[in-house]
Amino acid sequence: MSQRALRILPIGAVASVLALALVPRGFASERDLAVSRPAIRAAALVDSARIVATVRSLSADTTGAPTSRYFERTETYAVHARTIQNLLGGAPDALRIPFESLRSDTLQVNVIRVLPSSTIPSAGYVFLTAHYDATGRRSTGWDPLADPAPGADDNASGVACLIEAYECLRGIPLPFEVGLVAFGAEEASGAIGSFVLEGSRAFVESFEEAGYPVLGAINCDMIAFNPDRKKVDLVSNAASTWLADLLETTAALVAPGLQVVRIQNESSANSDHASFWAFAEDAVMLIENEFPNQSNALYPGNPNYHMESDTAGALNYGMAADITRAAVATVAALADPPPGPPDLLVDAPHVVVLPRKVFVGDRASVEVRVFNRGGPIASPAGTARVVLEVREPGGGARTIGEESIDLPIAPWFYKRALITWEVQGRDEGEARVVARVIAAGLAEAGTANNEATKDVTVFRNEIAAVRAVTNPVRLDRAVADLRFEFEAPIRPGVLQDVEASVYDINGRRVAHHPREGAQDGGNFLLWRNFAVEGDGDLPSGVYLVDVRLLDRGTGAEVSAGAGKFVIQH
Repeated sequence: MSQRALRILPIGAVASVLALALVPRGFASERDLAVSRPAIRAAALVDSARIVATVRSLSADTTGAPTSRYFERTETYAVHARTIQNLLGGAPDALRIPFESLRSDTLQVNVIRVLPSSTIPSAGYVFLTAHYDATGRRSTGWDPLADPAPGADDNASGVACLIEAYECLRGIPLPFEVGLVAFGAEEASGAIGSFVLEGSRAFVESFEEAGYPVLGAINCDMIAFNPDRKKVDLVSNAASTWLADLLETTAALVAPGLQVVRIQNESSANSDHASFWAFAEDAVMLIENEFPNQSNALYPGNPNYHMESDTAGALNYGMAADITRAAVATVAALADPPPGPPDLLVDAPHVVVLPRKVFVGDRASVEVRVFNRGGPIASPAGTARVVLEVREPGGGARTIGEESIDLPIAPWFYKRALITWEVQGRDEGEARVVARVIAAGLAEAGTANNEATKDVTVFRNEIAAVRAVTNPVRLDRAVADLRFEFEAPIRPGVLQDVEASVYDINGRRVAHHPREGAQDGGNFLLWRNFAVEGDGDLPSGVYLVDVRLLDRGTGAEVSAGAGKFVIQH
C-alpha cells in the first residue's frame, strides 16, 4: 500500500496498518503497539518527496544553480533563513531570532518554531534541531563571499528533518512543547576541526536562563549521503543514554531497514548537540559520521563534505527519509508513557554539581533531577523528598540537605530539586555524594533506582609540593633546563599569579622570579627567568625555593609551597 493511500485512512487505521507493516517479527505485542501508536502515526506522514524539495530549495536557486548559506553571506539570513521560517509555517508562529556572533558583523539568526503542548500545564520541552549554514572551505581556491556553499547534505538534509517534524507532529496531541530550531553559524570556524556552534550556544544559554525544563534534544547533522546502504550513527553521552535507547528502539519499529550504530562519546563536540551537553541537558546526534578520509568497506566517506559539490543530486533520500522517520517518531513516542506503574528514577549523570570544579569553602549548588520512567502518577499525589548526603571515608554519612518536589511527574519527564552543599575541608579529594528520592505512599514499579551516587573531586586552592627538575642540577651544564614544577588548582574565572624566591641554607634570598599568571593545574617556573641577586653564580649547596600564589586583584597571598634543590659545580 502506498504512503499516499495510507494518508486517506483514519489515524487509528494508519497506526494499525503501519504496526503490521513496520514492526519487525517478534517485536510487537499489544502493549508495544499501544505505546508506539503516536510514533507510528508521525512516521506515516514523513514525505520523501517533500524532503527532496526542501533540500533543493536550500541548496539551489530556481535555475538549479548552487547557492550559498555561508554564515557571512547576507542571503543566508535574508533568503535561506526566511525560506526555513516559511516552511515552518511563517511568522508570527515561526521566528527568526538574532544572536551575536564573535566572528562576523553579518546578522546571524536562529529560526524557531514551537509546537504547543496539548495539555496545561505542559510537561516541558523536547527539541529537534539542525544547523542550516554551510561552507565550501575544502574546495581549492574557494572564496567564501563569492563562491557557492550549497550544503545539500551538510546540512540541508538535517533541516529537511525539521520541516518533516513540523508537518508530521502538528496534528498529533503531545503533552509537551516541541521546539524545532534551525541554528545559524554552526560552521563559523575558520579551520577544519574547530567547532564554534555559535547559534546553538546562544540559543541554549538564553533558554536555560529562562528556566524552562528540557527533557532532551535530537540533533540531525548530515543524514543523506550513502550510496550503498541506509546507516546512521547515533551519538550520545552517558546522561542521554535513555534517549538513545528510545531512538534506537523506535527506529527498529518505523524504519527497520535503517542500520543504527551506537556511539557513546562524552567529549563529542562536532555539532550542536554539544551546546545542550554544555548546559547539562540531554541530547543525541544523528549523523552519517564518515568523512572523506574515513571511508571504509561498510560506509563510503562523502567526497563532497564542505565542498562546492555538496549538491542535491548526490544524496540518498531513502536514507534521509528513514532517519527522519526515526527522529520524528521518537519525539512522538514520548507522548505515551512506558507501561506499568510509576517509576521514580535518580541516576548519577543527572545529579548536576555547580560549579563544575568544586573547591573547599564553596557553596556548591546540587541539582537532582527526579524522573518518572514509568506510568502516570495519579493526581493529587502529594510530594516526594529528595535527600542529599556525603559519604564519609569511615563509612558514615553526613546529610547536606533535602528538598521537597511536587508530584505528579509526567512520564519520561523530571522535576528538579536544588540543594546547597557547604563544601568542607573533610570533603577534599574524592567526595561521594548520594542523592535519594523518597515518595512515601507512592506505589512504584520498584525502588532500587531511587538512589544514585555521584563522585565529585573537591580541590583546595593551594600550591601542592614544589619539585625541582632536575635535582641536583649542575649550573654549568643544565641551567637552561632547570625548572620548578607544581600543581595549583584555581577556580574557573579567578585570576591569580605566582611569584617565587630562592633562599640559601642561611635563609638569605639569592634569587627572585617576578609575578606571572598562574594556570589551573600544572605550572612551572623556568630558572632562566629568575634574577640572581649579587655577583656571579650561586655556589654549590642546598637551596629552598618558596613559591607564592597571589590574588591578582588585591595582591594578597592565597597559598605558598616550597621545595628543596641542590646546586653542584
